[in-house]
Amino acid sequence: PESGGLTPVAAVGMEEEPVTGGEGQAPLSRTIVEQTVRERRTVLTSNAEADPRFNEAPSVARYDVRAVLCSPCRWQGEPVGAVYLERNVSKEPFVEEDAQHLQDLGDLLGIAFMAWRAHLVSRREDWERERLERTFPPARVASILAAGGGAMVRRDIREACVLSLAVPRHAGLLDGLDEEAWRLISQLYAQAHEIVLRHGGVLLSAETAVFEAVEGKADEFAVEAVRAAVEIQRAARPLVKRLARENKMTLTIGLAAATGRVLAGYFGAGRRVDYWALGDPMRVAHGLAATASDGEVLIEHATQSRVRIFLNT
Repeated sequence: PESGGLTPVAAVGMEEEPVTGGEGQAPLSRTIVEQTVRERRTVLTSNAEADPRFNEAPSVARYDVRAVLCSPCRWQGEPVGAVYLERNVSKEPFVEEDAQHLQDLGDLLGIAFMAWRAHLVSRREDWERERLERTFPPARVASILAAGGGAMVRRDIREACVLSLAVPRHAGLLDGLDEEAWRLISQLYAQAHEIVLRHGGVLLSAETAVFEAVEGKADEFAVEAVRAAVEIQRAARPLVKRLARENKMTLTIGLAAATGRVLAGYFGAGRRVDYWALGDPMRVAHGLAATASDGEVLIEHATQSRVRIFLNT
């Protein structure tokens, strides 16, 4: 229905000769198929060459088409395909009973075909929802899917607050640690990611998130970024104390937020496409986080100007 074209997708020949009609196409009469689709009912002919409905069809003479039975595969009354049978071995023509049987099978095929298409669409939507939920908060995922999916998210320059998490001594301290310490570090990142999404942030990587400006809410994105950072630090305190007590490991967790204009959207090519942001706030946030002491949340002046009437700093 979308293209108006007819493409043979399956051909079975009950004879020794291969079923081909030149360049790998099935030798069928497109005139008969087109009439079946147009009239939405089974077309039956015992001799297509003598049938006045098809005596001007080039394929009938070219392929010596005789006894043909063609039924539409209907879904809610509309054809979504057709089943074409041609009898060129037996001399017995098709009869009305054959036409009824084929129409019943054709309608079943139409239902099955549309059910399969719905299944594929559902799988696609589930896959895309799962992919989006790894990056965007639930409310944003719903709006993206309603707008047409991830393909509708365009790269654009926007005001945003970048939140960066840094564990400066992370690499050296993890060498030789037991499995329990690794599990605790993983738990820290899992908690941080959950907090970011709950506050409306977008995850860019394991240690970076961006809170984008929402129309009509001029400063709330920066406030939510700072609140998320404070909550992450509070959630990390038991973990830091446990690592120091049980593993004799001193872990420094610093967070920072920087506000400004970024270029945000999907970057990449082929199968590797990720949501990312570029701009000065990214570099500033990373630098501040690396210099923050354990338990600190550092913010620069642009973020301070947006949150000072909401938060004590």
